[in-house]
Amino acid sequence: MFNALLKKWVGKGELDYEVYLKTPTLLNLQTPSEQLVHHDELLFQLTHQAQELWLKLVSMEAVEVVAEMDGDLLWPATGRLERMLRAMRCLVAEMNILETMTPDTYQIIRRSLGNGSGQESPGYNALRLAADGLEAALERVLTRRQLRLLDVYKVGAYGSEDLKRVCEQLVDLDELFQNWLYTHYQMVRRIIGVDRSIKALDGLPTQVLAGRMTLPLFRKLWEVRVEMTNAWKRDGGYQPGVNRPADSTAQAPAQAALPPSPPPLSPPPPPAVLPPPVTVSVSTAPPPQAPSDDPWSKPEPPTSRRGFGDPTTATPPPIPAAVPTSEDPWSRPEPPTSRRVSGEPQEEAASSPEAEARPTRPPKAQGQL
Repeated sequence: MFNALLKKWVGKGELDYEVYLKTPTLLNLQTPSEQLVHHDELLFQLTHQAQELWLKLVSMEAVEVVAEMDGDLLWPATGRLERMLRAMRCLVAEMNILETMTPDTYQIIRRSLGNGSGQESPGYNALRLAADGLEAALERVLTRRQLRLLDVYKVGAYGSEDLKRVCEQLVDLDELFQNWLYTHYQMVRRIIGVDRSIKALDGLPTQVLAGRMTLPLFRKLWEVRVEMTNAWKRDGGYQPGVNRPADSTAQAPAQAALPPSPPPLSPPPPPAVLPPPVTVSVSTAPPPQAPSDDPWSKPEPPTSRRGFGDPTTATPPPIPAAVPTSEDPWSRPEPPTSRRVSGEPQEEAASSPEAEARPTRPPKAQGQL
């Protein structure tokens, strides 16, 4: 193929893009078109190959999240978890593309799949193993902070908001994982059917898929919701339609406002003797306080009222002075979190005799990628 803009031939595997991505190998990992048993077999292979690649990425990112959690770098971990969540959404979207294959088409392709099963997927098994590592890392963080998982979700636990954010992202990851399995279940249901009499290629009835797709990765994060709801009590709230105090979080009594007077008629009626005004009395007594063993019934003040001072007048912390660094620090490769040696100064490591003897990458030329 000749690219008129580049004025180069593309597809020979000689250009930098092709060499870096190994496109000659990548594009030859599928069955040749002349050997396909059906045109949709390419769709079937591509979808599953792409799923394995995304699962590989999610599992590798999970290793780094574990290292960041063990180093109490929870806010950087949230950014990596967000990347994992977006990759999981790609898995669901790709499975939806596979649903465009009709049942009669798959019956033809199925004859050439042997006894293959999704349980044999390296990516699926690696993700389950990575989830075990994430759950263990969460337990270690709770132990270091001397917290129970229930304590993270209590009203007023402001010092644990970073941990709470990580917990919620792990729930997001678990939910997307279950959505992915549910999408696969629906695809199986519409293509080969779900019934005790229908066997998958591994010999198991397709009916067992319904139970697998609801098994969580992080069971304790789901169980804590049940524990919170079981401890919930109705006391401490407001009846619908009852006037609330101006500051409902502080439960301060406020005077009830009189209803607005109706607009005057035109032309106004002649003056008449009116009865004495009726004083509207609306109870503004604060609701009964929630019991001490039910912290989730108490109203939570917004961030601006949590005792951190007036955000408009508070003096911000001083900005630390910039530390001079060597020129072009972005040219040096940065090791992932899981491979960093904790407590080792970067300057001493760079000036050691071993570092001086180690070959370094030559400087980049102008415009070089």
